[in-house]
Amino acid sequence: MANQVQQHKQSIQCLVDVTEAMLHAMEKNKIETEV
Repeated sequence: MANQVQQHKQSIQCLVDVTEAMLHAMEKNKIETEV
């Protein structure tokens, strides 16, 4: 069970990293981003 929780946390962290990278790239290209 603990292993599944750890994998889930890693998946969420990966998703957050990708989302932040996409937002950063869009801002760099001067695309309006709204939160």
